[in-house]
Amino acid sequence: MEQSEYVDVQSLKLNTTFSISRKTPLMPQFEPSDPLAALNDIKYLQPECRIRILSIKNKYNFPWYEVQAINKEGKSIGKGWINSTALVGQNIRIVDEAKVASKSENIQKFVSTEQAITNVDFSIVKGYDKIYLTFKL
Repeated sequence: MEQSEYVDVQSLKLNTTFSISRKTPLMPQFEPSDPLAALNDIKYLQPECRIRILSIKNKYNFPWYEVQAINKEGKSIGKGWINSTALVGQNIRIVDEAKVASKSENIQKFVSTEQAITNVDFSIVKGYDKIYLTFKL
């Protein structure tokens, strides 16, 4: 993932995407009617996840960010709320979405031509094993 500058966690900007560096709680609601029950619905974002700021609310002088969370593979995790105090001490960086999109386009180009790959046995691949392929043009 391409990243640029570090930012102040108390002043993240709307419609900007950031990467996180530590496991971070994603709350399902800003002010749940039953806070204890809401604890069971917390998702934890892993390091290198991306968060896009959708809205900002303040509670006790601390910003809470409504975010769209995306894992490091680029798949949506969902929407939720992150307390800015959960981001303190992390290396929060702005993500250059143009570079991320460019990489996604390259992946799509490969997927659209995958029928050209033949006689490959992937039966030994398990779970989240990585496969590295090199192509020469």
